[in-house]
Amino acid sequence: MNLGKAIDQLLKIEPQLSDKLIPIRDKYHMQPRRSKTYWKELLSVMNSEPIRQHPKWSELRQVFFPKPKERPSKPLYTFNEIGADDVIIGSIPENFADRLRHYDRKTIRMAKENTEAEMTGDQATLAKLYRENASRDIELKRLWILLKDHFQLWDKNLGNASIRRKGPLLVLTYQRPQTQPQNQPGGVMFQTPFGSVQTNPAVLRQILKLLGLPPPPGMEDDNNE
Repeated sequence: MNLGKAIDQLLKIEPQLSDKLIPIRDKYHMQPRRSKTYWKELLSVMNSEPIRQHPKWSELRQVFFPKPKERPSKPLYTFNEIGADDVIIGSIPENFADRLRHYDRKTIRMAKENTEAEMTGDQATLAKLYRENASRDIELKRLWILLKDHFQLWDKNLGNASIRRKGPLLVLTYQRPQTQPQNQPGGVMFQTPFGSVQTNPAVLRQILKLLGLPPPPGMEDDNNE
């Protein structure tokens, strides 16, 4: 902290301290290399009992212990990062992206207000949110019309298009169709909670045996016949 600026702030809070502080400031400007000496002199004055009893003591003290600047909170959005199965149709122009971000922040804000209103039984706020939600649905349809016009999607059957994040950009994507796995010759598709797994009859019989289950008809072990 610059000693001269600190004294200027103190005098701005309490001009009547000028007779005590201006001489220190003048000496500092004449000999800035001795700033440590003048800082000690200034702190000695400020810690004196008369000034500590001053009505504006708390404000004066804040000059030496300023509150840390609050960092602006980063806006929260609901757009997911682009996934492995997403096919990019194109980057959304910044003017459209700004409108979509504004719409998304409004959606988050309304969700918070709706939760609070439901918990407190605030019917007036709920009624206001119902109307805003109806207007928001219309706004979303208009945005999709603009996006389809821009990307010329009216004659394309891409299923459900989605808005995703790709770094700092918003992009329009669609899901790549998932191909169904084909059985290999002699293979058997075994359904699990995590999807279909292909195996052969011998391995499948061993799995069922470990589970204490009989093999399906036609797959009995020849040695047990």
